[in-house]
Amino acid sequence: MIHGSGEPSACRARCGSCRDAATLPPRTRSKELSRESPRFYLHESGGLNFSDTIDEMRDVLSGQPPDLAWPVGQAQHLVDVPLLQALSRHPLRSHDPESAPFHILSLPALASRLLAERRGHPAAHWQRMTAAAQTLAADRHFLNRRAIFVIVFAGIELNTLGEPFQRVIASGNVRMGCNDPTMAYLGPNARSPARRLMAEAITLPYYAHAFATSTGASAPRTGVMFHGGLGRWDFGNRARMKRIFVRIESTQSSVSVDLRTGEVSRGNQSALRGTFDVEAYRRSGLAYQASSICLVPAGDTITSRRLFDALAASCIPVLLRSGYLMNQRNQTFYTALPFPSSVDWANISLRLVPGASSSCVAADAMWLLAWHARSLGAMRRRGHSAFRRHMDYASNPSGVASALLAELAASGAETHHHYQGPARPRG
Repeated sequence: MIHGSGEPSACRARCGSCRDAATLPPRTRSKELSRESPRFYLHESGGLNFSDTIDEMRDVLSGQPPDLAWPVGQAQHLVDVPLLQALSRHPLRSHDPESAPFHILSLPALASRLLAERRGHPAAHWQRMTAAAQTLAADRHFLNRRAIFVIVFAGIELNTLGEPFQRVIASGNVRMGCNDPTMAYLGPNARSPARRLMAEAITLPYYAHAFATSTGASAPRTGVMFHGGLGRWDFGNRARMKRIFVRIESTQSSVSVDLRTGEVSRGNQSALRGTFDVEAYRRSGLAYQASSICLVPAGDTITSRRLFDALAASCIPVLLRSGYLMNQRNQTFYTALPFPSSVDWANISLRLVPGASSSCVAADAMWLLAWHARSLGAMRRRGHSAFRRHMDYASNPSGVASALLAELAASGAETHHHYQGPARPRG
Protein backbone atom coordinates (compact mmCIF):
# COMPACT_ATOMS: atom_id res chain seq x y z
CA MET A 1 0.00 0.00 0.00
CA ILE A 2 1.31 3.44 -0.95
CA HIS A 3 0.50 6.45 1.17
CA GLY A 4 1.43 10.13 1.30
CA SER A 5 5.12 10.89 0.88
CA GLY A 6 5.76 7.21 0.29
CA GLU A 7 4.39 7.44 -3.24
CA PRO A 8 6.90 6.59 -5.96
CA SER A 9 7.98 9.71 -7.81
CA ALA A 10 6.38 8.57 -11.10
CA CYS A 11 3.00 8.12 -9.47
CA ARG A 12 3.30 11.38 -7.54
CA ALA A 13 4.02 13.25 -10.77
CA ARG A 14 1.15 11.62 -12.61
CA CYS A 15 -1.66 11.42 -10.07
CA GLY A 16 -0.55 12.70 -6.65
CA SER A 17 -0.92 16.32 -7.70
CA CYS A 18 -4.54 15.68 -8.67
CA ARG A 19 -5.33 14.69 -5.11
CA ASP A 20 -3.29 17.56 -3.70
CA ALA A 21 -5.04 20.05 -5.97
CA ALA A 22 -8.34 18.61 -4.84
CA THR A 23 -7.76 19.77 -1.28
CA LEU A 24 -7.11 23.38 -2.23
CA PRO A 25 -10.10 25.65 -1.51
CA PRO A 26 -11.44 27.92 -4.26
CA ARG A 27 -10.73 31.61 -4.13
CA THR A 28 -12.96 33.36 -1.63
CA ARG A 29 -15.79 35.35 -3.12
CA SER A 30 -16.88 37.60 -0.28
CA LYS A 31 -18.15 40.24 -2.67
CA GLU A 32 -20.75 37.89 -4.13
CA LEU A 33 -21.63 36.35 -0.77
CA SER A 34 -22.43 39.75 0.72
CA ARG A 35 -24.36 41.08 -2.24
CA GLU A 36 -28.07 41.69 -1.65
CA SER A 37 -30.55 39.65 -3.67
CA PRO A 38 -32.68 41.62 -6.17
CA ARG A 39 -36.41 42.11 -6.35
CA PHE A 40 -38.13 40.33 -9.21
CA TYR A 41 -41.40 40.36 -11.13
CA LEU A 42 -43.19 37.07 -11.85
CA HIS A 43 -44.89 36.75 -15.26
CA GLU A 44 -47.96 34.54 -14.90
CA SER A 45 -50.69 36.01 -17.11
CA GLY A 46 -51.97 35.37 -20.61
CA GLY A 47 -50.02 32.69 -22.40
CA LEU A 48 -47.65 32.53 -19.42
CA ASN A 49 -50.37 31.47 -16.98
CA PHE A 50 -49.56 27.87 -16.08
CA SER A 51 -51.33 27.86 -12.71
CA ASP A 52 -53.51 24.95 -13.81
CA THR A 53 -50.38 22.92 -14.58
CA ILE A 54 -49.01 23.60 -11.10
CA ASP A 55 -52.35 22.62 -9.54
CA GLU A 56 -52.59 19.44 -11.62
CA MET A 57 -49.06 18.37 -10.69
CA ARG A 58 -49.87 18.90 -7.03
CA ASP A 59 -52.95 16.67 -7.45
CA VAL A 60 -50.96 13.97 -9.25
CA LEU A 61 -48.30 13.92 -6.55
CA SER A 62 -50.88 13.89 -3.73
CA GLY A 63 -48.18 14.58 -1.17
CA GLN A 64 -45.76 11.98 -2.56
CA PRO A 65 -42.17 12.81 -3.52
CA PRO A 66 -41.82 13.08 -7.31
CA ASP A 67 -39.64 9.97 -7.55
CA LEU A 68 -42.45 7.82 -6.15
CA ALA A 69 -45.00 9.19 -8.63
CA TRP A 70 -42.91 9.51 -11.79
CA PRO A 71 -39.99 7.55 -13.30
CA VAL A 72 -36.81 8.55 -11.50
CA GLY A 73 -35.18 9.84 -14.70
CA GLN A 74 -37.99 12.39 -14.97
CA ALA A 75 -38.63 13.01 -11.27
CA GLN A 76 -35.06 14.10 -10.53
CA HIS A 77 -35.60 17.05 -12.90
CA LEU A 78 -39.08 18.03 -11.66
CA VAL A 79 -37.81 21.14 -9.91
CA ASP A 80 -39.80 23.75 -11.83
CA VAL A 81 -43.09 23.44 -9.93
CA PRO A 82 -41.72 23.68 -6.33
CA LEU A 83 -39.31 26.46 -7.31
CA LEU A 84 -41.95 28.55 -9.08
CA GLN A 85 -44.37 28.03 -6.20
CA ALA A 86 -41.71 29.27 -3.77
CA LEU A 87 -40.98 32.30 -5.96
CA SER A 88 -44.67 33.19 -6.08
CA ARG A 89 -44.62 33.52 -2.27
CA HIS A 90 -41.14 34.99 -1.93
CA PRO A 91 -40.77 38.27 0.03
CA LEU A 92 -38.61 39.76 -2.73
CA ARG A 93 -41.36 39.38 -5.31
CA SER A 94 -42.44 42.73 -6.73
CA HIS A 95 -45.79 43.45 -8.34
CA ASP A 96 -44.34 46.44 -10.18
CA PRO A 97 -42.73 45.29 -13.45
CA GLU A 98 -41.15 48.70 -13.99
CA SER A 99 -38.98 48.57 -10.87
CA ALA A 100 -37.86 44.93 -10.92
CA PRO A 101 -34.47 44.22 -12.54
CA PHE A 102 -35.37 40.54 -13.05
CA HIS A 103 -38.53 39.17 -14.66
CA ILE A 104 -39.07 35.45 -13.96
CA LEU A 105 -41.35 33.42 -16.22
CA SER A 106 -43.77 31.20 -14.29
CA LEU A 107 -43.51 28.49 -16.91
CA PRO A 108 -43.10 24.86 -15.73
CA ALA A 109 -42.47 23.41 -19.20
CA LEU A 110 -41.40 19.92 -18.08
CA ALA A 111 -44.42 19.53 -15.81
CA SER A 112 -46.67 20.72 -18.64
CA ARG A 113 -45.20 18.20 -21.08
CA LEU A 114 -45.31 15.24 -18.70
CA LEU A 115 -48.89 15.95 -17.66
CA ALA A 116 -50.05 16.38 -21.26
CA GLU A 117 -48.45 13.04 -22.17
CA ARG A 118 -50.00 11.44 -19.11
CA ARG A 119 -53.45 12.65 -20.24
CA GLY A 120 -52.82 11.26 -23.72
CA HIS A 121 -52.89 14.71 -25.37
CA PRO A 122 -49.24 15.71 -25.95
CA ALA A 123 -50.30 18.30 -28.53
CA ALA A 124 -51.82 20.37 -25.71
CA HIS A 125 -48.35 21.09 -24.37
CA TRP A 126 -47.00 22.28 -27.70
CA GLN A 127 -50.01 24.54 -28.16
CA ARG A 128 -49.36 26.09 -24.76
CA MET A 129 -45.71 26.67 -25.53
CA THR A 130 -46.63 28.38 -28.79
CA ALA A 131 -49.07 30.63 -26.88
CA ALA A 132 -46.33 31.38 -24.33
CA ALA A 133 -43.96 32.33 -27.15
CA GLN A 134 -46.52 34.72 -28.60
CA THR A 135 -47.22 36.34 -25.23
CA LEU A 136 -43.54 36.82 -24.46
CA ALA A 137 -42.68 38.12 -27.94
CA ALA A 138 -45.31 40.86 -27.54
CA ASP A 139 -44.34 41.87 -23.99
CA ARG A 140 -42.96 45.41 -23.94
CA HIS A 141 -40.62 44.74 -21.04
CA PHE A 142 -39.14 41.83 -22.97
CA LEU A 143 -38.81 43.95 -26.09
CA ASN A 144 -37.10 46.93 -24.44
CA ARG A 145 -34.43 44.58 -22.97
CA ARG A 146 -33.94 46.66 -19.81
CA ALA A 147 -34.84 43.84 -17.44
CA ILE A 148 -33.26 40.40 -17.45
CA PHE A 149 -35.84 37.67 -18.08
CA VAL A 150 -35.30 34.36 -16.31
CA ILE A 151 -36.56 30.95 -17.43
CA VAL A 152 -36.43 27.98 -15.03
CA PHE A 153 -35.88 24.99 -17.29
CA ALA A 154 -36.33 21.52 -15.84
CA GLY A 155 -35.28 18.45 -17.79
CA ILE A 156 -32.60 17.57 -20.29
CA GLU A 157 -33.94 18.19 -23.79
CA LEU A 158 -34.54 21.79 -24.81
CA ASN A 159 -37.18 20.71 -27.29
CA THR A 160 -39.53 20.54 -24.28
CA LEU A 161 -39.74 24.33 -24.71
CA GLY A 162 -40.78 24.05 -28.34
CA GLU A 163 -38.89 25.72 -31.17
CA PRO A 164 -41.04 28.92 -31.31
CA PHE A 165 -40.48 29.62 -27.62
CA GLN A 166 -36.76 28.82 -27.87
CA ARG A 167 -36.36 31.28 -30.74
CA VAL A 168 -38.08 34.02 -28.73
CA ILE A 169 -35.94 33.61 -25.62
CA ALA A 170 -32.78 33.26 -27.72
CA SER A 171 -33.46 36.73 -29.11
CA GLY A 172 -33.95 38.43 -25.74
CA ASN A 173 -32.07 39.50 -22.63
CA VAL A 174 -32.53 36.13 -20.92
CA ARG A 175 -30.85 33.97 -18.27
CA MET A 176 -31.71 30.32 -17.86
CA GLY A 177 -31.58 28.07 -14.83
CA CYS A 178 -31.16 24.32 -15.44
CA ASN A 179 -29.80 21.24 -13.67
CA ASP A 180 -26.53 21.17 -15.59
CA PRO A 181 -25.30 23.66 -18.22
CA THR A 182 -23.20 20.93 -19.86
CA MET A 183 -26.46 19.34 -21.02
CA ALA A 184 -26.22 21.91 -23.81
CA TYR A 185 -23.60 19.67 -25.43
CA LEU A 186 -25.70 16.50 -25.44
CA GLY A 187 -26.91 15.31 -28.82
CA PRO A 188 -30.60 16.29 -28.50
CA ASN A 189 -29.63 19.91 -27.79
CA ALA A 190 -26.88 20.28 -30.40
CA ARG A 191 -28.97 22.35 -32.81
CA SER A 192 -31.48 23.85 -30.38
CA PRO A 193 -32.02 27.63 -30.69
CA ALA A 194 -31.67 28.04 -26.91
CA ARG A 195 -28.47 25.99 -26.64
CA ARG A 196 -26.31 29.01 -25.79
CA LEU A 197 -28.66 29.98 -22.96
CA MET A 198 -28.36 26.50 -21.50
CA ALA A 199 -24.56 26.48 -21.84
CA GLU A 200 -24.40 29.72 -19.83
CA ALA A 201 -27.16 28.80 -17.39
CA ILE A 202 -27.24 29.07 -13.62
CA THR A 203 -27.08 25.55 -12.21
CA LEU A 204 -30.08 24.34 -10.22
CA PRO A 205 -29.93 21.36 -7.82
CA TYR A 206 -31.59 18.09 -8.79
CA TYR A 207 -34.54 16.85 -6.74
CA ALA A 208 -32.94 14.48 -4.22
CA HIS A 209 -33.77 10.82 -3.54
CA ALA A 210 -36.92 10.47 -1.43
CA PHE A 211 -35.37 7.87 0.88
CA ALA A 212 -31.91 9.43 1.20
CA THR A 213 -32.82 12.46 3.29
CA SER A 214 -31.62 12.16 6.89
CA THR A 215 -32.51 14.19 9.95
CA GLY A 216 -28.91 15.32 10.23
CA ALA A 217 -28.42 13.39 13.49
CA SER A 218 -24.84 12.37 14.23
CA ALA A 219 -25.38 8.61 14.01
CA PRO A 220 -22.28 6.44 13.52
CA ARG A 221 -21.23 6.22 9.86
CA THR A 222 -18.91 3.80 8.15
CA GLY A 223 -18.03 2.67 4.66
CA VAL A 224 -17.75 4.06 1.15
CA MET A 225 -20.44 3.63 -1.48
CA PHE A 226 -21.48 4.08 -5.08
CA HIS A 227 -24.79 2.99 -6.55
CA GLY A 228 -25.46 3.35 -10.26
CA GLY A 229 -24.40 2.41 -13.75
CA LEU A 230 -20.86 2.26 -15.11
CA GLY A 231 -21.81 2.85 -18.74
CA ARG A 232 -21.12 6.56 -19.10
CA TRP A 233 -19.13 8.69 -21.52
CA ASP A 234 -16.48 9.65 -19.00
CA PHE A 235 -13.07 8.58 -20.40
CA GLY A 236 -12.85 5.65 -18.00
CA ASN A 237 -13.63 7.61 -14.83
CA ARG A 238 -16.14 5.11 -13.41
CA ALA A 239 -14.02 2.12 -14.37
CA ARG A 240 -11.14 3.63 -12.35
CA MET A 241 -13.53 4.25 -9.46
CA LYS A 242 -14.49 0.57 -9.49
CA ARG A 243 -10.81 -0.40 -9.34
CA ILE A 244 -10.40 1.84 -6.29
CA PHE A 245 -13.28 0.03 -4.57
CA VAL A 246 -11.77 -3.37 -5.41
CA ARG A 247 -8.43 -2.18 -4.02
CA ILE A 248 -10.04 -1.04 -0.76
CA GLU A 249 -11.66 -4.47 -0.38
CA SER A 250 -8.32 -6.18 -1.04
CA THR A 251 -6.62 -4.29 1.81
CA GLN A 252 -8.73 -6.27 4.30
CA SER A 253 -9.48 -3.07 6.16
CA SER A 254 -12.53 -2.69 8.38
CA VAL A 255 -14.03 -0.18 5.93
CA SER A 256 -17.10 -1.60 4.20
CA VAL A 257 -17.55 -1.14 0.45
CA ASP A 258 -21.03 -0.81 -1.03
CA LEU A 259 -20.67 -0.94 -4.81
CA ARG A 260 -23.81 -1.74 -6.77
CA THR A 261 -23.29 -1.20 -10.45
CA GLY A 262 -26.78 -1.91 -11.72
CA GLU A 263 -29.18 1.00 -11.91
CA VAL A 264 -30.31 0.38 -8.31
CA SER A 265 -30.22 4.11 -7.64
CA ARG A 266 -33.23 4.27 -9.98
CA GLY A 267 -34.98 1.38 -8.23
CA ASN A 268 -33.83 -1.26 -10.69
CA GLN A 269 -32.61 -4.67 -9.66
CA SER A 270 -30.31 -4.99 -12.65
CA ALA A 271 -28.68 -2.89 -15.33
CA LEU A 272 -32.01 -2.81 -17.16
CA ARG A 273 -33.65 0.57 -16.72
CA GLY A 274 -37.17 -0.44 -17.63
CA THR A 275 -38.25 -1.85 -14.26
CA PHE A 276 -38.84 -0.16 -10.92
CA ASP A 277 -38.70 -1.86 -7.55
CA VAL A 278 -39.57 0.49 -4.72
CA GLU A 279 -37.83 -1.70 -2.14
CA ALA A 280 -34.58 -1.72 -4.13
CA TYR A 281 -34.95 2.03 -4.44
CA ARG A 282 -35.53 2.35 -0.69
CA ARG A 283 -32.45 0.25 0.10
CA SER A 284 -30.34 2.50 -2.11
CA GLY A 285 -31.58 5.60 -0.28
CA LEU A 286 -30.92 4.05 3.12
CA ALA A 287 -27.42 3.06 1.99
CA TYR A 288 -26.62 6.76 1.55
CA GLN A 289 -27.71 7.37 5.14
CA ALA A 290 -25.54 4.55 6.47
CA SER A 291 -22.35 5.38 4.55
CA SER A 292 -19.62 7.80 5.56
CA ILE A 293 -18.25 8.66 2.10
CA CYS A 294 -20.23 8.63 -1.16
CA LEU A 295 -18.45 8.73 -4.50
CA VAL A 296 -19.97 11.10 -7.06
CA PRO A 297 -18.35 10.58 -10.47
CA ALA A 298 -19.08 12.76 -13.46
CA GLY A 299 -20.92 10.91 -16.20
CA ASP A 300 -22.63 12.02 -19.39
CA THR A 301 -22.73 15.48 -17.79
CA ILE A 302 -20.66 16.87 -14.93
CA THR A 303 -23.32 16.70 -12.23
CA SER A 304 -25.93 14.13 -11.30
CA ARG A 305 -28.58 13.71 -8.66
CA ARG A 306 -26.13 11.52 -6.73
CA LEU A 307 -24.40 14.62 -5.33
CA PHE A 308 -27.63 15.87 -3.76
CA ASP A 309 -28.58 12.40 -2.53
CA ALA A 310 -25.28 12.30 -0.64
CA LEU A 311 -25.71 15.76 0.92
CA ALA A 312 -29.33 15.01 1.85
CA ALA A 313 -28.14 11.86 3.61
CA SER A 314 -25.25 13.59 5.44
CA CYS A 315 -22.77 11.49 3.48
CA ILE A 316 -19.48 13.17 2.44
CA PRO A 317 -19.49 13.46 -1.39
CA VAL A 318 -16.27 12.79 -3.28
CA LEU A 319 -16.34 14.60 -6.63
CA LEU A 320 -14.58 12.39 -9.19
CA ARG A 321 -13.49 14.16 -12.35
CA SER A 322 -11.63 13.21 -15.51
CA GLY A 323 -8.34 15.12 -15.64
CA TYR A 324 -8.40 14.88 -19.42
CA LEU A 325 -11.84 16.49 -19.71
CA MET A 326 -10.98 19.13 -17.13
CA ASN A 327 -7.96 20.11 -19.15
CA GLN A 328 -9.49 19.90 -22.61
CA ARG A 329 -12.71 21.73 -21.69
CA ASN A 330 -11.26 24.11 -19.10
CA GLN A 331 -13.43 22.57 -16.40
CA THR A 332 -12.79 22.55 -12.66
CA PHE A 333 -14.02 20.58 -9.69
CA TYR A 334 -16.55 23.37 -9.23
CA THR A 335 -17.81 23.65 -12.81
CA ALA A 336 -21.60 23.30 -12.97
CA LEU A 337 -22.09 23.00 -9.21
CA PRO A 338 -25.15 24.98 -8.10
CA PHE A 339 -25.23 28.25 -6.19
CA PRO A 340 -21.54 29.04 -5.59
CA SER A 341 -22.59 32.38 -4.10
CA SER A 342 -24.37 30.54 -1.28
CA VAL A 343 -22.63 27.15 -0.99
CA ASP A 344 -18.97 26.76 -0.03
CA TRP A 345 -18.34 23.57 -1.99
CA ALA A 346 -14.70 23.31 -0.90
CA ASN A 347 -15.77 22.81 2.72
CA ILE A 348 -18.50 20.21 2.15
CA SER A 349 -16.88 17.87 -0.39
CA LEU A 350 -13.75 15.94 -1.22
CA ARG A 351 -12.31 16.00 -4.74
CA LEU A 352 -10.31 13.49 -6.75
CA VAL A 353 -9.02 12.86 -10.26
CA PRO A 354 -8.51 9.07 -10.20
CA GLY A 355 -5.37 7.65 -11.77
CA ALA A 356 -5.22 4.81 -14.29
CA SER A 357 -2.06 2.91 -13.34
CA SER A 358 -2.07 0.24 -10.64
CA SER A 359 0.16 2.33 -8.38
CA CYS A 360 -2.14 5.34 -8.71
CA VAL A 361 -5.22 3.22 -8.01
CA ALA A 362 -3.52 1.97 -4.85
CA ALA A 363 -2.60 5.53 -3.83
CA ASP A 364 -6.13 6.78 -4.49
CA ALA A 365 -7.57 3.94 -2.41
CA MET A 366 -5.28 4.81 0.49
CA TRP A 367 -6.23 8.47 0.13
CA LEU A 368 -9.90 7.52 0.56
CA LEU A 369 -9.13 5.28 3.52
CA ALA A 370 -7.15 8.09 5.16
CA TRP A 371 -10.11 10.41 4.84
CA HIS A 372 -12.46 7.72 6.11
CA ALA A 373 -10.31 7.40 9.24
CA ARG A 374 -10.68 11.09 10.05
CA SER A 375 -13.35 12.69 12.17
CA LEU A 376 -15.73 13.96 9.48
CA GLY A 377 -18.63 15.05 11.67
CA ALA A 378 -18.13 18.78 11.10
CA MET A 379 -17.94 18.39 7.32
CA ARG A 380 -20.97 16.13 7.39
CA ARG A 381 -22.99 18.71 9.31
CA ARG A 382 -21.88 21.53 6.98
CA GLY A 383 -22.94 19.54 3.93
CA HIS A 384 -26.32 18.60 5.34
CA SER A 385 -26.93 22.18 6.48
CA ALA A 386 -26.05 23.54 3.03
CA PHE A 387 -28.47 21.07 1.46
CA ARG A 388 -31.32 21.95 3.83
CA ARG A 389 -30.75 25.70 3.44
CA HIS A 390 -30.19 25.96 -0.31
CA MET A 391 -31.01 22.72 -2.19
CA ASP A 392 -33.98 21.03 -0.51
CA TYR A 393 -37.07 21.33 -2.74
CA ALA A 394 -39.11 19.03 -0.50
CA SER A 395 -38.67 20.81 2.86
CA ASN A 396 -37.31 24.25 2.02
CA PRO A 397 -38.14 25.36 -1.55
CA SER A 398 -37.99 29.00 -0.46
CA GLY A 399 -34.32 28.45 0.40
CA VAL A 400 -33.70 27.20 -3.14
CA ALA A 401 -35.51 30.26 -4.50
CA SER A 402 -33.38 32.58 -2.37
CA ALA A 403 -30.20 30.87 -3.55
CA LEU A 404 -31.29 31.34 -7.17
CA LEU A 405 -31.90 35.04 -6.54
CA ALA A 406 -28.49 35.38 -4.90
CA GLU A 407 -26.94 33.79 -7.99
CA LEU A 408 -28.78 36.22 -10.24
CA ALA A 409 -27.38 39.09 -8.17
CA ALA A 410 -23.88 37.69 -8.67
CA SER A 411 -24.44 36.79 -12.32
CA GLY A 412 -21.91 39.29 -13.59
CA ALA A 413 -19.14 37.95 -11.34
CA GLU A 414 -16.63 35.18 -11.96
CA THR A 415 -18.02 31.81 -10.95
CA HIS A 416 -15.42 29.24 -12.01
CA HIS A 417 -12.11 28.25 -10.46
CA HIS A 418 -9.48 27.05 -12.88
CA TYR A 419 -7.88 23.66 -12.42
CA GLN A 420 -4.48 23.12 -14.00
CA GLY A 421 -4.96 19.56 -15.21
CA PRO A 422 -2.66 17.22 -17.08
CA ALA A 423 -1.95 17.95 -20.74
CA ARG A 424 -3.10 14.49 -21.87
CA PRO A 425 -4.90 11.44 -20.49
CA ARG A 426 -2.89 9.68 -17.81
CA GLY A 427 -2.10 5.98 -17.83
